[in-house]
Amino acid sequence: MARDEELPIPILSNLEPVYGSGSQLKEAELRFKNLKAKFIDLFGQPPHVYARSPGRVNLIGEHIDYEGYSVLPMAICQDTIVAIRKHESNEPEKGIDDVGEPVGLDVIVDDTVPIGSGCWVRNRDALCGSY
Repeated sequence: MARDEELPIPILSNLEPVYGSGSQLKEAELRFKNLKAKFIDLFGQPPHVYARSPGRVNLIGEHIDYEGYSVLPMAICQDTIVAIRKHESNEPEKGIDDVGEPVGLDVIVDDTVPIGSGCWVRNRDALCGSY
């Protein structure tokens, strides 16, 4: 089995391989466009990269995996999108509050987790570990 650092990270130049060609692609394009605009408004420059993490559910096994029992997680279409730019050392820190220590990155998270989704933590808090 390959170690984590040996696994390839897919790098894509368009969204179609991830979202397909239907309405889900159109929605994703709008989300990425809005996230980029928000990022430029906040930091004055576009992000260097975007990262995406699919949502997931456990069909069986919530909170039992750390006891050695089997679980059955699966990805779902809801996802979290993050826009990231390496923070230049001569720029003032801005954007991420609540983190405590400067992280050297300009980061914003697409806030599209639906109300009532059962999510008990805000996306940015989960990303930055500041909750």
